[in-house]
Amino acid sequence: MSERSLHARRLYAALLAASVFYFCAPVVYAYFSEVTLSYAHVPRWFARTVPAHVTAYVFSRYNVGSPIAARLSWRASCELVDEGATRRPGCAHEIRTGDVAYGPPGLKLAPGRYLAGFQFSGSRECAGGTADLLVATIGRFGNLQARYRAVIEPGARIEVPFTLNMMDAALGNVRFTVVGVSQCVVLFRLGWREIPTVPAQASAAIDTRIPDDLR
Repeated sequence: MSERSLHARRLYAALLAASVFYFCAPVVYAYFSEVTLSYAHVPRWFARTVPAHVTAYVFSRYNVGSPIAARLSWRASCELVDEGATRRPGCAHEIRTGDVAYGPPGLKLAPGRYLAGFQFSGSRECAGGTADLLVATIGRFGNLQARYRAVIEPGARIEVPFTLNMMDAALGNVRFTVVGVSQCVVLFRLGWREIPTVPAQASAAIDTRIPDDLR
């Protein structure tokens, strides 16, 4: 086989591989889109493949400026699902021991560093308690991004930092969860904001609230 023929075959193989990738990319990206699909039958090694990483990289900023995320960014409490928790006027959630409020469903965020803000209020019947605050990506490839247990009084606002890497952002929806541990808390507002860096003063303020394993 001549050198020219060998070069041509290599070129054809490269073009074929590129064509197959770009043909399949929309199918692969369907897993990464805001359309919620089941990962129940997707093998876990899928997340380690080169096509998955390349596609996630290509579309890693797809959800920047997402209208869904913008709409929910400071009123996500209106979209939460209650398991035992009681919905109150103004999109508030009364969460007692063992109750859970989580969501919003189908939320995709771009990779980056964020602060999740949990704002609490209170009532005569629900004047404070202890709760677990969790941020996670869900699905077959889900990961816990942050967890913080807090003693919460009415009016408290707790900000929990979390970092969403490229593959977690691509392969999972983001879920915020409040779990009642003792007594009763009222989640009044839930939201998040992206931060490129954490200034020194802000970091010092956060360190007083967040356990060592989340810093």
